[in-house]
Amino acid sequence: MKRLSVLMVMLAFITMIPSAILANDVEYNNASQWCTANDDLTLQSHGKCVSLVRSCEGPGNTGPVCSCKEFQSLNPEDFYTEYNSLGECISHLRVGYIPD
Repeated sequence: MKRLSVLMVMLAFITMIPSAILANDVEYNNASQWCTANDDLTLQSHGKCVSLVRSCEGPGNTGPVCSCKEFQSLNPEDFYTEYNSLGECISHLRVGYIPD
């Protein structure tokens, strides 16, 4: 249940990043400018924010990548209680279980 609530919070966060802001908006031309304008989402570093925003807006199945990076950045203790690595989290969200 705890994992589900954390993932729901992360998915809500993902929907808060408007694609138009990251695409070709006049004010923000890239993820770095967006992160600077939004106080780096209160993450530990500017680089973490840029990496997270890029993974959330990239091509393909980026939802699991974004959710896992967000979980890892915001609550590393709980993240590493649930998963051994970022890849394991992503696999779990994409296929619904952690492969052996």
